[in-house]
Amino acid sequence: MSAQEGIGKGSAEDLISPEAGRDLRKKDVRLQNMTRAYLTALSVIALISILGHFLTAHITSRQRENANVTFMITNLRSLADETAAQASTFRATKNSFDDNLLGGDIDELKNKLTQIEASGNGAMLSLFHDPRYMLGESVLKFTGMAAQVGMFVRTAQAAKAAEALSDLADKQRILDLNLDQALSQYRANVIGEINSAYSLQFYGVIVILAVLALEMLFIFRPLVRNLEEYHESILHLALTDMLTGINNRRAFMQLARAGLDHSKRHKTPFALVIMDLDHFKSVNDTYGHKVGDLVLQHYTGLMRKTLRSHDTLGRIGGEEFAIFLPQTTPEEALLVIERFRKCVAETPCPYTDANGAPQKLSYSSSFGIIATAQSALTLDELIIKADEQLYKAKDSGRNRAIMEKI
Repeated sequence: MSAQEGIGKGSAEDLISPEAGRDLRKKDVRLQNMTRAYLTALSVIALISILGHFLTAHITSRQRENANVTFMITNLRSLADETAAQASTFRATKNSFDDNLLGGDIDELKNKLTQIEASGNGAMLSLFHDPRYMLGESVLKFTGMAAQVGMFVRTAQAAKAAEALSDLADKQRILDLNLDQALSQYRANVIGEINSAYSLQFYGVIVILAVLALEMLFIFRPLVRNLEEYHESILHLALTDMLTGINNRRAFMQLARAGLDHSKRHKTPFALVIMDLDHFKSVNDTYGHKVGDLVLQHYTGLMRKTLRSHDTLGRIGGEEFAIFLPQTTPEEALLVIERFRKCVAETPCPYTDANGAPQKLSYSSSFGIIATAQSALTLDELIIKADEQLYKAKDSGRNRAIMEKI
């Protein structure tokens, strides 16, 4: 064999010195170690990123679930309040129209319970069967009591009807309290779970920072930004009526109490208004709930357009709204509300019928106003008084505002 053939069949290390070979092997080992470290860093970042996205998806899912549960509980509470109010109205009027409305409200409550049981929503079902609240059983008992009021009125048993109505009012207050407590506890659990998810995300960031700062800057910062938006979103959902975009009942009560405390401290006049849409149930029955939702949104738009920027607005029931007017005399309050009432009556709601043709639906609203220069009454007591004036407005023919000065 020639020398050239021997070289051709030898390895590369045969061409260099032993020291150069050792250096090459060391460099090769370092390169392999760096490659493994780089791949490990990428794997850690990828794993943490995937876990972060799963947490984000979980938070989003919980937010949606929270929004759904909040809507169902709020809707159920509104139906219960409407049923109790209709039972009182039927006892007062004793006419068949109000009897039919009461029956419809009772059926709608039962249907809502059936929908909840059939929904498969684990959080909702767990909440309704929680032994601390027993919401499902309480709602069924409430519907039975409402039906009993109707039966006593129809059979002209006035004393029993009055007693049953009083029991129904007590049951309504307890049911409302249980619904509010159950919803508050549920929201606290959801927020706690989301806060735990935030903690896990934070620890993931620490790991990413320890492994590779640059990857952290390009992965974690956008993730944090998204989580902050989700956090703001859940707070927004907790305080905003989803359909109309204004304050929900909880937010309105908080803001109105703050306004009331301010008025008492500074001895400034104020007014509280409770209002709802006239014959709104017939709108849903005739045109469907989609058009009914459009009417509520249209009504809220007119409210924002005609009322003052510093007035506090809120949707506190199905078609029931409330306004707190700070630093407002009785004369100013009546002027503001009359302007809004006329705007509602003169501005029909546009919608599209089943054939796709544009239509306009006229509707009206009734208002109960409590105006005072100074009062020791609580917000709940003022709401009750304003509600009484609202019923007077409805009994007087609707589409009007009735005010009481106290």
